[in-house]
Amino acid sequence: MLSGASLALETAGVHIHLDDFGTGYSSLSMLRELPISTLKVDRSIVSRVDTDVAERHLLAGVVNAAHALGLAVVAEGVEREAQLVQIRELGMDAAQGYLLARPVPAEELPAATSSVEERWGSAAVGQCVVRPRTPGSRGVDADAGPAPASCRG
Repeated sequence: MLSGASLALETAGVHIHLDDFGTGYSSLSMLRELPISTLKVDRSIVSRVDTDVAERHLLAGVVNAAHALGLAVVAEGVEREAQLVQIRELGMDAAQGYLLARPVPAEELPAATSSVEERWGSAAVGQCVVRPRTPGSRGVDADAGPAPASCRG
């Protein structure tokens, strides 16, 4: 149940992202209660997705649970192409990390975006790195569908 303040923020188009999920006191059950739109999975989980089958299954469960709650899911700390392939296959909505681009000041963002487009293609900036999600109520799968075939590497 959203509080009055949370509902006002959501109505105004403000989206809250929960950072570093999978560390500390992260709880899947708390995701139902928090007024968030995006779950950012910590790099400590993402870092082994391409080398550890158990970690990949764990991450798949987190992605499926988050999507069932209508949340977008972002992989933090993507540094290897094999990780990017795995997170695409798991249906994660976005990725961030040094493989794609280094952090830059806002004024350098257009040039950095062009660099990502040059390396990964224009689809990487739009459809592959960030898949659009339609607004939905909690408990309703708001997934925009599977990543386009061109994004699955």
